[in-house]
Amino acid sequence: MTDDERDELAQILADLEAEEAEQEADRGYASPPLSRAIARLRRLTGPTAGSTTPQ
Repeated sequence: MTDDERDELAQILADLEAEEAEQEADRGYASPPLSRAIARLRRLTGPTAGSTTPQ
């Protein structure tokens, strides 16, 4: 993954996290699909993303 792609994913994640916070403030919870998408992006962009070491 290039630095530009990583930056783009980080921006998308930030946008989704802001939406999640807004939903939680408005309704007391965020939609499950949104929460799942955020979790998936966090896994993709986390410190071990792209690692070739077997887990």
